[in-house]
Amino acid sequence: MIRINSDRYIAFVMALGIVIGADAATVRVTGGSWYLGNKLTATNFLLGSTATMSGHGEVRAPATLAGAVSPGNSTEDVGNLSFSDRVAFDSGSFVCHAATATSLDRISATGNVTGAATVYMTRSTSVLPIRQIIIKGGASSDYTLFGVSPASEWVLGETNALDLIVSVIQIPPAPQNIVASDGTYVDKVALSWSTASEATGYQVWRHTANDSSAATLIGTAVQANYYDVNPAVGMLYYYWVKATNIVGASAFSSYDSGWRASMSAGVCADYDGDGKADPAIYDEATGTWRIRLSSDNYSLVVTTLSGLGGRGMASVTADYDGDNKADPAVYQETTGRWAILLSSENYEVLVVLTQPLGGPGYSGMPADYDGDDKAGPGVYQRERGDWKMLLSSDNYNSIELLAFLGGTGYRAVAADYDGDGKADPAIYGESNGYWIFKLSSIEYIEAALTQPLGGTGYIPVPADYDGDGLADPAVKSESGNEWIIMFSLGDYTPVYLTILFE
Repeated sequence: MIRINSDRYIAFVMALGIVIGADAATVRVTGGSWYLGNKLTATNFLLGSTATMSGHGEVRAPATLAGAVSPGNSTEDVGNLSFSDRVAFDSGSFVCHAATATSLDRISATGNVTGAATVYMTRSTSVLPIRQIIIKGGASSDYTLFGVSPASEWVLGETNALDLIVSVIQIPPAPQNIVASDGTYVDKVALSWSTASEATGYQVWRHTANDSSAATLIGTAVQANYYDVNPAVGMLYYYWVKATNIVGASAFSSYDSGWRASMSAGVCADYDGDGKADPAIYDEATGTWRIRLSSDNYSLVVTTLSGLGGRGMASVTADYDGDNKADPAVYQETTGRWAILLSSENYEVLVVLTQPLGGPGYSGMPADYDGDDKAGPGVYQRERGDWKMLLSSDNYNSIELLAFLGGTGYRAVAADYDGDGKADPAIYGESNGYWIFKLSSIEYIEAALTQPLGGTGYIPVPADYDGDGLADPAVKSESGNEWIIMFSLGDYTPVYLTILFE
């Protein structure tokens, strides 16, 4: 913050005994507890309002003074402090205290004096009234906004003594308790930390290895939290935070690692074959499915499936083999790899697509687009809003949907919303909760929900929860257990549910 300059006998001494100095540059004194030991030369001397500075010496600089000023209330002889050149008082409240009758404590300001300030005179018991503060103005001085209380205790231009204590800010300490989310969100990594004293802001740094020296500054925050909104899917990142204020930046905090989950398309599905979708969640890090089975009074089943799961593996569960039971499956966005565990083979056969489908920028979106009772793998390009699918009725040849639907800010939510046996391409507005469909039963004419459902903080989980053959629009809170389902049998009135998976 401030350099040592032995040639000019400049030194700030902190209460902890650390010696710091400055040469002819702007000096900002805005918090902390500091001691002035000798002379300080600067281009400008800016005195803040939130801590203490004491000592004696001379400041050779145009000065702007603000805050509470006092040499303290002890019997220590703290000497004197003088300012030369232009002195601008910044609505300061200055307290001058005489500790002993013989001390030479003094505020001395010479040059052109301007600005609003009030000096409050205090003294220890038995010390005579103080008439020893020196304010020697120049030709441009303006005392009209300058006052003293009590007025009888102070005379302009009188000689002898008082010292100065003011407020100063120090570089803040490094933040503590850094926490980065681990697969909690599909569009970001959330970071939080404990506030650092004297900090006015924070810097967030990131790297793909545990090496802060090679980290990149990715953003700033005013409060003790931050969202990293552009991490790669499934990539493990290391995060550090620095606290900042007008003086500078702290050292790096300790690190925490975090990662962004993939955009899972199919999690809630009919796992038990009773015609009703089962509420479910999928832990990407461990490949664990937690399912509430509708056929068993929504009892909880927890299962980890070999070969399915891990960071960057999104759930794309659907009925790929046509036996009316959902087949657990995953899609890896970084490679376009698909792996499916078939229920018709007693979950013992893992099918992997022979060639990639999708890749970076594509979300998996399997569904029965051709009405043959088998879901075909499909993908949705999040920026352009185009769709590509493998039709099971056409020996899994690839087709592209020509009528583009969606784009940035929308997620694919294809399902059979009109009950004709074919999945309808559909999108969900991640920030506004809008749902838009292209219904296969009416030549893919566009339709929409009459009211928003979800939005920021929610992920879409549409499925046929009531078993009437129509998919029900639904959302789940991103980091909690709140579900909102618009049952088609209930005239699409939103129903709020709490569904636990522990």
